Order: sequence, then C-alpha cells, then structure tokens
Amino acid sequence: MTNPSSQIETKEKSNCHYRFIESTKKWLPYLHISRERDTSEWFSFIQHLCDSASAFYSFHRTFIREYRDLNEDINNDHPLRIYNFYADLTVSRLKKAIFTENPRDSIRDASGIIFEEFNDAFEFVSKTNINKIKKYELYYFYLKAFCYFDIVYSKTKPEAFFTRFMPERKIREKFLSQLKSLGEKVKELNNQREFNLTLALKIAELKNILINSPLYNTIDSVKHYNSDFYNKIDNNFPIIPPESIYDPLFPPVFDPSNFAFDPLSRFYSCALWKCIKILDSSSQYIKSEDNERFINEFKEAFLDYLKNLQEYLDSDNKAEEIMNLLLNNDYKFIENFLLKNVLSYPRDANSNNSNTLDSIPLIFKINSPYKERNTTEEIDINRFKEIACQFYVHNELTKISGPWRFENFILNGTEDDIQYLMEYVATIIHDSRGGRGNEHKENGAILSVLQSGSLIAYLYNLITGNTSKIMHFKPTPYITITPYSVKLPESFALLFDESFKSGFTYDLIKEYVRRKAIVKEFKPIFLVLAKVLDYKPRGSLNNMRFIYSWNHNTIQTMAPESYLVADYFEKFMEYRKGLYSIFERLRNLKVEDDIIAKVEEMTLIGKNKGRRDVVRLFTSEESFFTLSKYFYNRIIEKADEKSLMLVYGSDYAYLVALSISLFLKADRKKNRVKLANKLPEQNEENAYNAYKVFIDLEIFTGNTLSTRANNKKFNMVCSIVTNEAFKNNKEKWLEAGGEFVNLLYSNLSSDI
Repeated sequence: MTNPSSQIETKEKSNCHYRFIESTKKWLPYLHISRERDTSEWFSFIQHLCDSASAFYSFHRTFIREYRDLNEDINNDHPLRIYNFYADLTVSRLKKAIFTENPRDSIRDASGIIFEEFNDAFEFVSKTNINKIKKYELYYFYLKAFCYFDIVYSKTKPEAFFTRFMPERKIREKFLSQLKSLGEKVKELNNQREFNLTLALKIAELKNILINSPLYNTIDSVKHYNSDFYNKIDNNFPIIPPESIYDPLFPPVFDPSNFAFDPLSRFYSCALWKCIKILDSSSQYIKSEDNERFINEFKEAFLDYLKNLQEYLDSDNKAEEIMNLLLNNDYKFIENFLLKNVLSYPRDANSNNSNTLDSIPLIFKINSPYKERNTTEEIDINRFKEIACQFYVHNELTKISGPWRFENFILNGTEDDIQYLMEYVATIIHDSRGGRGNEHKENGAILSVLQSGSLIAYLYNLITGNTSKIMHFKPTPYITITPYSVKLPESFALLFDESFKSGFTYDLIKEYVRRKAIVKEFKPIFLVLAKVLDYKPRGSLNNMRFIYSWNHNTIQTMAPESYLVADYFEKFMEYRKGLYSIFERLRNLKVEDDIIAKVEEMTLIGKNKGRRDVVRLFTSEESFFTLSKYFYNRIIEKADEKSLMLVYGSDYAYLVALSISLFLKADRKKNRVKLANKLPEQNEENAYNAYKVFIDLEIFTGNTLSTRANNKKFNMVCSIVTNEAFKNNKEKWLEAGGEFVNLLYSNLSSDI
C-alpha cells in the first residue's frame, strides 16, 4: 500500500523541479549580457537565481523525506545525511557570495554553465522511482548541483563569477599531492598525554592548510591555464592574504574562455574547507581529559579518509564505480565522524529533557524595576525617516559590507533614537499577536538570523521584559541553528532579521526547519527592519512585518521622504508607555562576583556535565549582556577615553563587540568604536592610535587570534574559554595579544 504522505511528497518534489525549470529559464537570458549593477536587469538576475537555488534546496528536502517515508527500516549504513552535507555546501556558498547585505556583482558568467546538463540529472532524480535510483546517480546529481551553482567571489570587493568546469588530470594531480602532504601533517599529531602547546600549534597548522584548500586549488588552476600571469606577480600569489586572494585575478584571469576548474578537485577542496569549519565548532564540546581520545580518533578517521580519497580520485575505474567509492568514503568520515560525533553531539545525544531549550537555566538577571517614563510627546513620523538615514554609510556603496546596516545605527545612533525604534518594533509585534488566540505564546521561542537579527532579538526582550529563549540561524559556513546542544522547539513565535530582499535566507530557514521534522509548524511573526522593493520574491509572506521599504535609488538620493514607514502609529503612543528603558536597564546591569560559576552552570552539558556549549550563553538577553558587560568593564579600565578597535573572531563575538558600543552609550563614554574582522594595515585610519581588542568565544589553538592580528599586536584579548595549554604558555600569543581576559579554562576549572 502506498504511503499517502509519500504521494504528497512525490507531488511536491515534482513541483520543486518545475519551479527550478521555470526560474532558471528566467535566469538564463541574463547570462552573458551586460548587467550594470543596481539596474532592473541586475536585480532580476539575482531574484531568478534565488528562486532557482531555492527550488533545488526544496527538492533536496522533499527527496530526503520521501526516501525516509518509503524506507522506514532504513539502516544506519545508508548515506542519507551526507546528501545534506552536499546540498548545504552548495547553497551556503551562494548565500555568502550573492545573498548578503550587498550582493556581489557577477562580472563573469562561465560558458560552462549548461542548464541542460544539470537539468537532465535533476529530471532523472525527480521522475525515477526513488528506490530504483542508484547511489552513484545521487552522487552525480549533487556534484552537478555544486558545479552548476558554484561561484568564486572576492572578500574585499563586490565581485564574483560563476565557475567553469572541465576535467583536467594535471590539476587533479596537484590536488592529490596536497592531500598527501595533508596526510603527513595529520600523522604529526602524535599521541599526547595532554593538550599541550606543541599539539595546539600542530593543529593550528593543519587548520590553516584545510581552510586554504580552495585557495591552493585555485592557484594550481591558475598555474595550469595562465602561467605567464602567475609569473608576473613574482610568485607572491600563494602568500597573498586570503581576504584579497582573488582580487588581482578578476579582470585578466577568470575568463571562461581560457580558465576552468577541475570538478572533483574543486568540489573536494571546498568540502575539506567545510570539514574544518565543522571541527572549529567542536572544540567547545571537548573536555581537556578527552582531548587525547578525540584527537587520536580524528587522526585515525581523517588519515583513512585522505588515503581513500587519493586512491579514488587517482583511479582509472569507471565513473560509476569511482562515484560510489567517493560517496561511501565521504559517508564513513563526514557522516560517521564529523556530523555524528562532532557537530551533532549533544542535540541528538540524550533522550531526556536535558538538551531542550527550556532546560537552559535563566540564572542571570538584569535587576531593573520598571519605572514609568514620560511618553506624552507627540509622535513624529519624520523622526522614523531621520532614523532610517542613520542606517546608511554613503561611502559603502561599492563595498561588500553594504550601505544599509543595523550596525551603522547602533554605532552612530543616539540613545533616544535606538529606544524609539525598538519601541516601534515592540508595538508591531504586540499588535500582530493580538487576536491570534494561543497561536503564539508570549514567551514562545525566538529565532534570529546571525548577525544583526540576533541583536534586534536581544533588544526586543530587553525593552519588553520578554523571557523567550533565543536561537540563531547560521547560514554560513554551513547551515544550522544554534546552540547545537539543544533540540529545536516545536514552534517559533518570532523571527528577526535586518532586511528582506530576495527571500533566499527565509527559504533556507524554512527548508532547514522542515527537514528536521521537529518543528510542527513554521509560521512565526517575521520582523525585518527593511523590505527592499527592487527584488520581487515569489509569493507573499502574510506573517512578515517591517518598518521601512526602500528602493536602491532611495539609497542614492538619500531622500527621507521616499521611505515608506509601516503604519502602526495609532497604537504606538499607547503601547510604548509599558516598555522598559533599554539604556536604563543596561546602566543598572551588575556583573556579580559569581559570574564564573554561573557561566559554568549555563554551559556545561552532557550526561555527566563533562562538556560545554558556550553558545548557550547567547540564548537569553540577560546572559548575553552580562557577558558583554564583563568584557566591557575590563576593556574600559584600560582604554580610558581612547578610540576602540574591536576585532571579532566569530559571529557571536561580533555581537559582543556591537553590544559594547551600547554600554558606552549607556555610560556616556566618549570612546569612538570601530568593528573589524582583523587588524587593518598600519596606515589605515590611524587605527593604531586606538586601543585594540580581540574578542572570541574561545581560544583553542590560537590560530584565529594570530590570523586576525595580521602580524600586529592587540592590547587585550577577551575570550570566554581558553585552553589549559595557554595557562602557562602564553608567550607564543603574547606576540599577538597583550593582556588576556577570560572566564574559564578548558579543564572546567574556575581558577583564573
């Protein structure tokens, strides 16, 4: 008997393929023509690309679900979740390159992008009986999807191009030699009695190789097709910082007529990059006495993976056999070791309630009793328009950070303006919840999009007194919802993001949540600050609420009268009377002497409380702002009234850095603040007259710290957790950082 749910999913799967065809047909005419930036053609291209990629991702989710429904007794040896790894790798790279605050301009369209070739694989998988599809055919489908959507982008300029692929044995041989060298580095991770400084340095070196694997593959490809250009830059190409590695290549080299990537070596260089990003997320779970076991397990599993990968990529066997071997090898290491034992560890580890969102204790409190405030002034719609202008930075129009960012407003806006805007956010949400019965509980879980969406969520809870736990959607370098150590709730009441453009991020969230099959419904109130009218997303979001609407020409003209402001004014004056003062609460926040014990209590996880998930501290505004103020107090003691250069080592550290500017406003400090992901060059903006601080969740090997120092030195290094190896061996990192401020060491000791 046919499973009714499978019939529904089969139909949905067919619809996804149809959506892919239709959106791609609209996308293709814009290839190989001049698309001047910020024209209607440019926006249409991005929108159709979004719809095409979203259709693929929806198809992937329905395919996985249908397979599970038809094979309820599916055994653990079937590599289902590895397909999630492939699909997420494909769309998260697009998210990073195109679907950002300021999309990169695709200045080159590779002639190798052949719709028919990928569509043939797509159509086969969509129409063939799912139990008759062979594993190698699925591997081929996901490999083709990667190649079809793959894009190379600059990290410093809004430029990108879609890659052309052509099998090339010589490029693959270079990649094989890199795999061999990588294997030798893994062997150097000799058995250690404890996690010492020597081992930390070896791991840091290994991480650098893996992180730069796509870079090395690009270098080899450039050498193969354009050795003259490579020689012209005096062989300095390999040591150009990764942030600018592609910049000199864009105009002359990345020409689809004379340049291509080898598909398998390109795919696996990106896969290795994603693997190390997953491992980067794992260190927070490792207790120091488990390091020996973990590193030995990793060493064994990874060496086996690299050995087999070399053998299979170098094989002359039939394509079908090679693809089967590669798939099984990926499953053995990526699924069985990385995804199961590292990334997913404790979300699926326990059957009890110790890994639920509600189980995270609310042990930090902001003791700030409500005080009636004077809110009798007349509402002024022009004030909202003036606030909108504070989101813009005129000289950022050609940079990847984008001209419209919540960060600009937080750094440059006044106390009153920040309060005013968040009062309006709270009014919109309050009104949206009215008349909906119990569909949205007052304290239902919140989902925010890293980065700025998360800060909006914190400020919303702060101003309303709401106690909702906050989770974070992290679309890059891989797709997930954090903290990893808790299960997803059955529903989300609210979703926060900075702006809404093509709808790609929302599509990723929806499909990811549906794929997990834990959330019963996904109909949160979706609050974004601004909706960009140049894009034309398919369908409509009845649950979306926004304050501003604008076109790109609004940015160019900077005309406040052209902003459209959401119409909740009638209720605004009444509802805002019952809200807290954000900055009064921040001023009253006290960092208690027992903060270390509370951090331990909130972050320890597992059956025996033997591991830690630091991101749990970011599930409530009380713990987040308390943590931020702890670092703020230590920084301001040393910085006096100097300008601050805050360098963040992760998305969460960025939030801490941004919140420090709020505490400066609350305390009426005059320190100017600049945020950056690394220390700038010596001559940039007199940066070295500033007090320079590095902020991160943890220091595990010191690799991120050293990289972000950019061969310079920080005045202070702030982290929540520092490995025990650093306790008595800071000399190596004192070259990059002066005073170290941290709460815990990796041995779970409270002794600092």
